[in-house]
Amino acid sequence: MTDIDRTYTQQQADSYDQIRFESNGGRWTHENELGIIKQPMNDLPPQANVLEVGCGTGRLLIELARDGHIVHGIDPSKWMLDVLRDKFNASSIDVECHEARAETIPYPDGKFDYVFAIRVISLAMTEENLDRWMGEMFRVLKPGGKCLVGMLAYYRLRYRPTPRTVMNIRPHALHEIARHHGGDLNWFRGGFFFGLPLYLKLPPVAVRMLGPVDGVLSRLLPFLANQNYALYGSREAGSQDESKSSP
Repeated sequence: MTDIDRTYTQQQADSYDQIRFESNGGRWTHENELGIIKQPMNDLPPQANVLEVGCGTGRLLIELARDGHIVHGIDPSKWMLDVLRDKFNASSIDVECHEARAETIPYPDGKFDYVFAIRVISLAMTEENLDRWMGEMFRVLKPGGKCLVGMLAYYRLRYRPTPRTVMNIRPHALHEIARHHGGDLNWFRGGFFFGLPLYLKLPPVAVRMLGPVDGVLSRLLPFLANQNYALYGSREAGSQDESKSSP
């Protein structure tokens, strides 16, 4: 655990979706991020067992549940989980969620086909914490399953100083940690070249104009994008980690 409390209060949880994802820019961000998260589902069973680490209000989980997947979530904020439960109950959709942190995921080994964490990994603060969080995600992942993590890009264009509560993670360091826990990199991409704060301030016409440009720049210059997304595949039982094999 870190010494920084990042759990949301009731007031913050109640307004979270409205502030971030109900504007034109917020909806555009949500739809694009959802597309990234759904991409690995093409290689998974039709009713995949899915876990989101840091699920918040469930804005992403509920979309996967509507596609027929079995969804689970953990989050350290009781209030965020209350919003999530209300959202799922209103839609008559099942979800299992727990008040828990990334370093102690309350599920058995090898339970999930797909584990993802968005806007969470950069909060690890130290590589020791990051190693522990990634180890837990791969522990609960089935052999052959997929693990997707989103993080603030290390080399991104910075318009303001990085908050001291956010960890700047080099991609190669993340890949090494994933490999140590049995994950092989499938793909690495950029997303949201200009970042969510800018889109929240733009009028609808500007969002429509800037969106396609953002997509092109994120593909061409992934390391300079505001967000990076890395997808790892969990090795099948008995496969050898080349990084640990003898020369």
